[in-house]
Amino acid sequence: MTKGESGDHSADGPSRRLVLQSTATLLSLPLVANSTTAWAQEKLAGSGEVVVFSYGGSFTECVRRCVYEPFTKATGIKVVDVVADLAEPHVKAMHQAGRVDWDIAYIEAEAYPAMHKAGMFEPIDYSLWVKKPLRARRRIKDAVVGLTSAIVLAYDQRLFSGAGPQHWADV
Repeated sequence: MTKGESGDHSADGPSRRLVLQSTATLLSLPLVANSTTAWAQEKLAGSGEVVVFSYGGSFTECVRRCVYEPFTKATGIKVVDVVADLAEPHVKAMHQAGRVDWDIAYIEAEAYPAMHKAGMFEPIDYSLWVKKPLRARRRIKDAVVGLTSAIVLAYDQRLFSGAGPQHWADV
């Protein structure tokens, strides 16, 4: 989210921007699994909270158990998850309203370029990563590629005589 929109928490705790910068990359399962409690406490010790969009269901349950809870235990920073169907409409509305309520969201790859161009995201401080950071192609100035997928086309050989589909029209 943009600097002017991020807002501050109480004077006792870190600003939302500081929490965002220091935790955005930490909410990645491989990072949390590879970090130590001592490292996390040294680098990110603090208080406050980080608000994260999530899809809900078993996905959110797993992320809570495997990422959020260890992160909170290591840093003292509470992770609050907000469940919605899609993040993009909410992030766009928050950006337009100038009131950002979420610190981290899962954004679909197709939506990222336009949202990036509109200035909806903050740069990530990759110096906060542990010794084994994500591959460079997963690190973007203001985003981390967190989920990837693939589609495999298959066919039932019983439905095609010979070598199977030969052209897209056959599929």
